[in-house]
Amino acid sequence: MRRNYPNFRNKIKHIFVLILIAGAIWLPRRIDLNRSVIVDENNWIQRSGGFFKALRNGDFAETYQSVHPGVTVMWLGTGGMLNAYSTYRKTNIDLEKNKSIDYYFRQVVEKTPLENLVSARIFMSYAHLVVLLLAFWLSWRLIGWLPSLLAFLLVAFDPFHLALSRILHLDALLADLYLLAVLAVISFLFQRRFYDLLIASFAAGLCWLTKSPGFFLLPTAALLFLIDFWSASRQQTDAPPPKMLWDYTWRFALWVLIAASVFVLLWPAMWVNPLGVLLEILASASGYAAEGHSSPIFFNGQIFPTGISGPRFFYFYPLTYLWRTTPVSLLGLLAAAWAFFSKQNLFSKPGVRRTFFSLLITVLVFCLAMNLGSKKFDRYLLPVYAPLNIIAALGWTALALRLKQRLPALYARIVPAALLMLLIVFQAWSSLSIFPYPLAYYNPLLGGGRKAPQVMQIGWGEGLDQAAMYLNQKDQAKKLNVFSWYENGPFSFFFEGNSQHIGTGAFTSEDWKTLEESDYLVIYIHQWQRNLPAELLDYIKSWQPEHSVWINNIEYARIYKLDE
Repeated sequence: MRRNYPNFRNKIKHIFVLILIAGAIWLPRRIDLNRSVIVDENNWIQRSGGFFKALRNGDFAETYQSVHPGVTVMWLGTGGMLNAYSTYRKTNIDLEKNKSIDYYFRQVVEKTPLENLVSARIFMSYAHLVVLLLAFWLSWRLIGWLPSLLAFLLVAFDPFHLALSRILHLDALLADLYLLAVLAVISFLFQRRFYDLLIASFAAGLCWLTKSPGFFLLPTAALLFLIDFWSASRQQTDAPPPKMLWDYTWRFALWVLIAASVFVLLWPAMWVNPLGVLLEILASASGYAAEGHSSPIFFNGQIFPTGISGPRFFYFYPLTYLWRTTPVSLLGLLAAAWAFFSKQNLFSKPGVRRTFFSLLITVLVFCLAMNLGSKKFDRYLLPVYAPLNIIAALGWTALALRLKQRLPALYARIVPAALLMLLIVFQAWSSLSIFPYPLAYYNPLLGGGRKAPQVMQIGWGEGLDQAAMYLNQKDQAKKLNVFSWYENGPFSFFFEGNSQHIGTGAFTSEDWKTLEESDYLVIYIHQWQRNLPAELLDYIKSWQPEHSVWINNIEYARIYKLDE
C-alpha cells in the first residue's frame, strides 16, 4: 500500500507549527513568574479569596467582588490557590475576620503571598495558551498558515501583551478573549460553521465576565453581521431580502443569547441578583467614563489632576500605541497598507480580504468607544494590539511573497524566508532583551527608554522588586523599617523587613512621623513625574540617593538612607 507522502509531510508541518506557536506563547508567560509584582495583583488575590469563600459558603451574592467584573480572573486565581494548596479548600478560616487571605497563607499554610501569586499566575498562563491557540487555529483557516504563524509569533513576543499576560490581571485576558470572539465571528460569517458561532458566543461571554469593555463586542459583531448581510444581499439577488435579514437576525440573536447564558452560568451572583449586578456594572462603567482619574496623571510632559483633557484627550491612545508597539508591528502596518492599495495577490484571497477589513472595523470600534472615557491608561487599549499584529503580519507576508516573485531563482527562497525570520527574531528581542520586565519596553523608533519618561507615565510596580532585594542584602534587613511607594505589594512582596506605604494624597503629620521612624525611603518614578506627594519630594529634592534601580535606560526607583 503506497503512503501519501504529501499529506504526511503536511501533518508533520502542522504539528511543528502548533508546537512552535504553543512554546512561543507559553514559555515567556510561564518562566520567572516570581519577579516584578504590579500594584493591582494583590487586589485580585484578595478578591479570588473572597470569591472562593462565597462559593464555599453558598453565599452567591458575594461572588460579586468587583465592578470590572473580573470573574474569569477570580476563577483562575481561585484555581491557582486550590491547585497549590489543597488544604485551602477544607479550611474554615473566616477570611473576612482575618482581613486578608495573606493571613491564611502565612499563618496556616506557611507560604508567602508571592508563592500564592505565582500559583495563580501559572493558571493564568494556561488560560492565555488555550485562548491564543484557538485564535491561531481560526486565523489559520481564514488567512493561511504562514501569515498566521508570523502574526501569532508577533503577538507572543509583543512586549506590552507579554508584560500584561504574565500577571494576575484583566487586560491581557480581555484582549485574548476579544480576539478569539472576533475571529470566530469572522470565520462563522465566512464559512457558516455552527461551531464557530459557539466559539464566538463562549468567548464573548467570558469577555464580558472579564471586563466591561468586552461589551464593545456587541456593536462590533452587529456591524460585521450587517456588512455581511449587505454584501450577501447584493450578490444573491434571487433570495428575498426579508428572509435573508431574518437569517442574519436570528443567528446574531443566538450569538447574544448563548454569550449571555455563559455570563450568567459562570457568575453565581447573577443567579440571585441579576438586575442589581448589571446596573452596578453599568453605573460603574459610566462613572469611569465621566469622572476620570482619582489621582493626577502624567502625559506628554504635563500633569493632569483628574483626567486627560484638551486636544490630548483625542490623541492619547494613538500616541500610547506608537510608544508601546514595536518597529516590526508598526512597519508591518505600513506594508499592509502598501499591499492592500497595490492589490498584492495575498489580498485577493477572500479569507484574507474579509479578515483584513473585519479586524480594521474591530480596531476602529474599540478605539472610538474607549476614547469616549475620561479615565485613560495605555493598557486599556491592549485589545487592538493583536488584531493590528495580524494585519502587520499580512503586510510582511505580502512583501515576502512579492520578493519571492521578483528575485532571481537563486534568492527567491532564501531572502523572503530570511526576512520573516529576522522579523521574528527582532520582535522576540524587543521583549526578551529586558526580560522579566517587558513592561519597561518603549518603541526605539520614538526614542525608547531614554525618551519615554518625558512623554509617558512610567511604572506599575516593576523595579520595586529590585529595590527590595537591594535592601534585603543589608545587615539586619528583617529589622529595617522602609517607607515605600505603592500600597498592596510591589515592594512588600519582596522586602523581608517592615514596610509602610506612601499615600497619593497630601503628606500628613502621620506620614512625617512614619518617615522619621523609618530607616530607608523608596521613591518611584511616577512620583517625581506627577510630583506626588509634593511636600515629600520638595523635602528630599537636594538629597542624593544611596542606590537607583535602572531598567532599559529608565530610572525606576531611588533609595534614600534616612538619618538616625
